Amino acid sequence: MYHSVEVDGVDYRLWLSPCQSGSYHLHLRDQVISPVAFAQYGENSGVQTIAGETERVRFVIEGDLIHVHIRGMMRVLRYSDPLRTLACVNQEERSLMTRAPMPGVVVTIAVSPGQPLSAGAALMMIESMKLKLLFALHRMA
Repeated sequence: MYHSVEVDGVDYRLWLSPCQSGSYHLHLRDQVISPVAFAQYGENSGVQTIAGETERVRFVIEGDLIHVHIRGMMRVLRYSDPLRTLACVNQEERSLMTRAPMPGVVVTIAVSPGQPLSAGAALMMIESMKLKLLFALHRMA
């Protein structure tokens, strides 16, 4: 699943895939950076390893903002939840279309056409890569 992070006004789409070593490959644009790992120590600190270089990291998560202190510098990242990003194709038109975060197969449909719904109601379940994703109504239009 792609994730989107904004740093200094620039959006970055990225995703992680597992390595055999237990760490990850970081896919960023057309680059693959390996290995990538993070070990959390305490509530707001940890150690990250990127391409063999290990650095101590301190962070604070505030909603969709992540304040990161690394190498004596402070960065603010804005994380966009991929499910919320994909939930509506065109916010201005308030489209009622929902997009799945990855290709899959609809396993069950929990509602019928014309059925009254409320926020939080389960709509359908999609199975992808052995994962089952439940789609629910986020809010009423």
